[in-house]
Amino acid sequence: MATTDAERRNLATVARAFEAFARRDVATLAAAFHADACWRVAPAGVLKGNYRGRDQILGFFAHLAHETAGTFRIVPIAMAADGDRVFVLNELSATRKGADWTWHVVLLFDLVDDVAVAVHQYVLDHPAIRRFWT
Repeated sequence: MATTDAERRNLATVARAFEAFARRDVATLAAAFHADACWRVAPAGVLKGNYRGRDQILGFFAHLAHETAGTFRIVPIAMAADGDRVFVLNELSATRKGADWTWHVVLLFDLVDDVAVAVHQYVLDHPAIRRFWT
């Protein structure tokens, strides 16, 4: 299936967000999210689950960094677009309370006008993630 111009723009927006996260470039990262965007993840330990609005999403990212003493990393492995949706398979790693852990998640980004309006996080081993974040 051919990629459309809109899909290429959406992929570029999401790729820029990942690059900004890795560089801790908050301004560029914030620009990738709509002011009223939402991030949905199943609650796990210290992670409350649903974050509404750009400020709460950025606060969620800061919380991840705080809880892991800055060791939290996310690396996109594969990315694909379908219309206004971008799917990203990611490898995450962190150290928390002396435990190192690596896991995989899929993030589904919904975009409108080149910004994310919603992100849904899907985990493969929720019990293990809950243990890590407890």
